[in-house]
Amino acid sequence: MKNKVLILSILMFCTFATAFAADYKLVTDRKTNEYKRGEVFTLDLILIPSKDNKGNVIDSHNGMQLTIQDSNLLELQDVRVEKTNWEATRNGGSAIVNVNKANINKPNTYVNSDEKIATLVLKVKDDAPYKQNYSVLVRNVVISNKNFVSQAVADRGIMVSIIANNIKLEAKIKEANAYVEANYTPNTYSIFKTKLQEAVAVNLNKLATTEELTAALDNLQAAINGLKAYNKNLERLLLDYENLIKKDYILETFTPLELKVEAVKLVLAKPNATVEELATLEKELVALYANLRVDKTSLQFSITEAEKIDKTKYTEESAKIFTDALNSAKDILAKVSAAPLEVKNATSKLNKAIDALALKPAPVDPIKPQPPVPDKPNKPDKPVVKPKPINPNDSQIVNTGDLALVIAIAALIYVGIANVVIEIKS
Repeated sequence: MKNKVLILSILMFCTFATAFAADYKLVTDRKTNEYKRGEVFTLDLILIPSKDNKGNVIDSHNGMQLTIQDSNLLELQDVRVEKTNWEATRNGGSAIVNVNKANINKPNTYVNSDEKIATLVLKVKDDAPYKQNYSVLVRNVVISNKNFVSQAVADRGIMVSIIANNIKLEAKIKEANAYVEANYTPNTYSIFKTKLQEAVAVNLNKLATTEELTAALDNLQAAINGLKAYNKNLERLLLDYENLIKKDYILETFTPLELKVEAVKLVLAKPNATVEELATLEKELVALYANLRVDKTSLQFSITEAEKIDKTKYTEESAKIFTDALNSAKDILAKVSAAPLEVKNATSKLNKAIDALALKPAPVDPIKPQPPVPDKPNKPDKPVVKPKPINPNDSQIVNTGDLALVIAIAALIYVGIANVVIEIKS
């Protein structure tokens, strides 16, 4: 009789055990077991209902509680409920995940098949000690069935290796690698680059201490804070502005540029001006430069005066030079982006061409042809009378005819003189 009772008791225990063989499993999102200090990862919590020897579900469940072991390594940051009508309560490294009592009788509330009920969010502590292939357990697990009968089940664990790399330091290094040298002053970037190289070296050292990691992170952050933004294009635009002459431009287009330059100088004087600020100012200055318009009043006046000139009055050569200068001046007048020097040169060239215009010579009346003068016939030359040579020894007396001729000539001279005297007296 006793043997029969013992056998019945064993059968009853086995039946109960078989009827309430609940279990669970953990699924990590990691493909490697290396976890960095400061790193956050997740574990899926999958509840397995009671099954018979043939794998048929014979009981459903309404909740479970658990504790994360090794609180010096891991911190339970959150429990995300995945199962409809369930809720989670977290207390430090422990959590209870169960049916919300307000929904206890609703359909699909209980776990009747292998089902993810929650996701555990875990973080490797920043000061976690270096460990290789260490098993972190989810322990003190208790699962309740539909009838609120609880059963303790075996601990489950995940294998981890805590390495020295600090996730914060690694993230800061990644951030630092994005900084572009051209965007910062040479001196501040040089200091930053040195601290970045030091941080990388510490981060690669798996045996680095917490103090070394913290110092590397702090030094790198200080170097980042010390970076002074620099914009080469912005500096060039400011230099270009210093070479502008205000009176060369239309006032309505020059004044906005003038005001923006003053604003840029104020920003550059700030110790904490950002790369983004300088890039924005650069775009604004470029736009204002594009809107800048040269004052072409003098050029327009010269063109207006030149168009009044009648080119037909001037020599072909000077008129061509004038026409070329006028056409060039009109092109510059129509050019929106004309520079002050272009306008000045075009104005000067046109004015010189106007001054150099040369009038055509006055037309000469044609000369009427004169009739030819007939040649006079040549008269025969009179015979030349050769005087006789005077012989000093000749004592001949002058001829009477010769003497009469001399007297006649003398008389004529006398009469002429007398007439002159009479006219003077009268």
